[in-house]
Amino acid sequence: MKNSSDPALRIAYFVDTFPQRTENFILRQIAAVREFWPALRVYCRRAAPDNWPYVDCREALADLPHEPIHAGVVRDLSVHLGEMIRRPRQYLGLLIYAVRLHHGRLLPAARRFYQAILLARFLFEDRIEHLHAHFITEPSTVTHLAARYCGIPYSVSAHAYDIWCGKAISQVVEQASVCVVCNKEGYDQLRTTFPKARVELIQHWLYPEAHESTQQETPRPDPHALRLISAGRYVPKKGFNILINACAILKEGDVSFTCEIVGEGPLKSALANQIRQAGLDAQVRLLSFEPHDVFRKRLARSDLLVLPCRIDPTQGDRDGIPNVLLEAIAEGCIPVAADLPSVAGVVQEGQTGFVFRAEEALGCTEAILRAHARAREWRSMTTSSRAVLAAHFSASRNSRIFVKALDDSRTIGLSSRHKL
Repeated sequence: MKNSSDPALRIAYFVDTFPQRTENFILRQIAAVREFWPALRVYCRRAAPDNWPYVDCREALADLPHEPIHAGVVRDLSVHLGEMIRRPRQYLGLLIYAVRLHHGRLLPAARRFYQAILLARFLFEDRIEHLHAHFITEPSTVTHLAARYCGIPYSVSAHAYDIWCGKAISQVVEQASVCVVCNKEGYDQLRTTFPKARVELIQHWLYPEAHESTQQETPRPDPHALRLISAGRYVPKKGFNILINACAILKEGDVSFTCEIVGEGPLKSALANQIRQAGLDAQVRLLSFEPHDVFRKRLARSDLLVLPCRIDPTQGDRDGIPNVLLEAIAEGCIPVAADLPSVAGVVQEGQTGFVFRAEEALGCTEAILRAHARAREWRSMTTSSRAVLAAHFSASRNSRIFVKALDDSRTIGLSSRHKL
């Protein structure tokens, strides 16, 4: 049986969009896995070639084979017709199984079955031996169906929304050879929700050439105008409205500061209105996502990364460990973060950053002021926080753990795979 020492092992990933600029953590993982298994390929629902400037490991992925599974309605239907002719029993069997898997809900069953057959065509043609998917919702369900159809093992990665709000199907998670999760809170939730699943906690990492090579501390003079930065999608769980309220309190206290919030999303207009109504146009700016090299420089010249993440009260959605937190620490930016479990192991009050109670704008303001008052200690805090990165988020360490988890899981997957 092939293992991780065999570079000819044919591994494939299935993702929704490739490359997705808000999912650098997935791209870093693919780049690392490819070093062990050069034959790796990526399949996706849609390709986004204009997203490459937003990726910090784009050079490592420049020649990576990746293809969208959809090729137009006529071509897609011809693939289905061909499978119906070549494998009528398996084709019908998978369709029936998909309907049962979705408890008779025909629309989601049909959509995911349709994608699974298109994906299976590539798996057969490229002789893929193992399939991996990110997010235990639709991408993993499609992967589950396609792997079942092709008779190969598969594995999945879980993150945040898909754990707390995605309503993952138990068979999809529990029949995976391994389910990898990137944060302890999500790990505990998956162990409870899917007791039969093999769940492993493997944290994300930074792409080494982009960050780990940084040796010099960023020089930081005693600041007069605090330079605050935050980043993420403009969605409720990011709590940017709380940050804007905190900025309003800073302004009322005659604190000199600027705040840049980098991102995009459905709440952009609401956040812009909030800034305008608070009279913060001179202090707070909403910026669109930037090429990764540009964003790194923005982090490096900022003083504090403020992360007011919260649990979305309507859906229960929440962050895992925000990747911008790791990136900011690597660039010498001091984190000020809400006290969610996902950041507790990274941001420790007064040692590696500053913490405030989630949902509290005043608490956020007070944490920013505590950080400001201790500006002379920022250099030592940067050293401490980078030590946390080295210990827990090392690319060389975590990528090897991940590859070993996939390699070990294949033995289980090959011995227990499902045949139609």
